[in-house]
Amino acid sequence: MIDVVQSLPRHPEKNYVIRRLRSIDTIVVHHAAADHNPWQIARHHVSEHDWPGIGYDAVITSDALVWKTTLDREIGYHVRGHNTRSLGICIAMDLEEVYPPHNVYLAALRTVIRYADAYSIGLYQIKGHREMSYNNTICPGALNMERFRKAISTVRGR
Repeated sequence: MIDVVQSLPRHPEKNYVIRRLRSIDTIVVHHAAADHNPWQIARHHVSEHDWPGIGYDAVITSDALVWKTTLDREIGYHVRGHNTRSLGICIAMDLEEVYPPHNVYLAALRTVIRYADAYSIGLYQIKGHREMSYNNTICPGALNMERFRKAISTVRGR
């Protein structure tokens, strides 16, 4: 994971609220509407949404690189009504009609497993954005979360 937390665009006046790490109990998987890098996403979140910074905790780009984009203790803005207890992982590709390439899928699996193991997050607390209440979205697009969770279970050996 490449740590770019300090190099991403931030709002000049706003900061994210800090949380206790033990409050994290959910991982939410997202996709971007296009093939973007973390700097493009952060600029968009700051300039278009007036957020303190990028809304996601990690971003996986189309070359399967994994970027650490916020501190875990910061409450990012990625899923309405659930930000205080969740981490947001974004596959930075448009997945509305296509499944992620195998290398990107594997990078997403490894990233989610890493966070889930670090915070003792159970399999069914790993969700796609569309599975969260109060969120009318197709995100993460064609990524089948039931299959994704099954793959996590297989990799974990549980």
